Amino acid sequence: MAEKFPVLGGVESDYFWHGSVCLSYDRTPHVNAADGDPSVVYALAYMGSGVAMATCCGGLAADLAAGKDVPRDTPVTGAGLPRFPLPFLRRVYLAGAYVVFGIKDRWL
Repeated sequence: MAEKFPVLGGVESDYFWHGSVCLSYDRTPHVNAADGDPSVVYALAYMGSGVAMATCCGGLAADLAAGKDVPRDTPVTGAGLPRFPLPFLRRVYLAGAYVVFGIKDRWL
């Protein structure tokens, strides 16, 4: 944290998050009901902007689960979740995306 924000160099933290972010195949967050079972609702693929997107998408998912009308004309709610080709390679795709986006973050 201090490397990115030097002014926070002396600030300690008791907790931290570590793990992979969820990337969808079309690199878009998605909120929708599962195919074939409208009682199962999902909100995912925030791609590293989880706090802001989870708040927004969580509200949309709650409305869907409660049977309320949700706008269906947005990229987030307008389409189902596209599947990765060769889904058993999804972790390989994710590892490659981390490399590409890491380079972009540092050099572009």
